[in-house]
Amino acid sequence: MKMLNYTIGCPSVHDRLIGMINDSFETHTFPRDFKTSIVHPIPKIKNAKETKDFRPISMQTNLSKLFEKCAYSQLSNYLLSMPY
Repeated sequence: MKMLNYTIGCPSVHDRLIGMINDSFETHTFPRDFKTSIVHPIPKIKNAKETKDFRPISMQTNLSKLFEKCAYSQLSNYLLSMPY
């Protein structure tokens, strides 16, 4: 995330990210590379030994989270601007 924060200020990176996000919204697709996540098993109890004693936690990529925040922001602004 630190690397994304450092590079997002660069105009070429910023413009490319905005282009990718806008293209994604216009085509109604989500980049395939951002659909992957890493699943970490977290124990529910002390001394967990069986599969049922763990719960899966999915870790998404930072760019995937950025896309999600942009989609949420645009959708919520649109819905809030609609007359009742």
